[in-house]
Amino acid sequence: MKKFELSPGERIEVLVDFSKRKIGETVSFETNGVRVVNFKLKDKQGANLSALALKNGYEKPLKTLSTVNQKLTLFGMGKNVEINGKKFDKTRIDIKAKQGESEIWEVYNKKDMMGGMTHPFHIHGVQFKVLERNGQKLDNQETGLKDTIAIKPDERVKIQMTFKEKGVFMYHCHILEHEENGMMGQLKVD
Repeated sequence: MKKFELSPGERIEVLVDFSKRKIGETVSFETNGVRVVNFKLKDKQGANLSALALKNGYEKPLKTLSTVNQKLTLFGMGKNVEINGKKFDKTRIDIKAKQGESEIWEVYNKKDMMGGMTHPFHIHGVQFKVLERNGQKLDNQETGLKDTIAIKPDERVKIQMTFKEKGVFMYHCHILEHEENGMMGQLKVD
């Protein structure tokens, strides 16, 4: 990949192949034309990329399910934000799940009159696999495990996860203003 996009709270693991670069060359990572980090190549060392066995910490791949267990609708901007027509209530559990079980969630970002905005959707306590975005094939950036995904206006994303830990966890839009104004819910895993 030559470039990738990240939304607030989203993380990505990046492995950079410098093998086609020259000693003394400087390689920069940029965001919106601003250099974030520079790499000055001093010598060639390390393993050949084709020889590396990359692992993301998951013992075995998730078996892809087909049934959607939860449907969430994100909506709004500024102070007027909600999930499934509700604002956060600390006394309410919005979703219940079982430890060790896998689920598919369909998350839809409903467009508003002004066109809407991208919501970085985040779930605490679990990582998920993105299955599809508007029924379309995923790009390389979305093939690994995630805990946050950017969902553009009028997009529908299906994600699959397995709940390994018991407890009460939050899910929310990772834009601070939206979190503060109630674009959150609670997930209880028994």
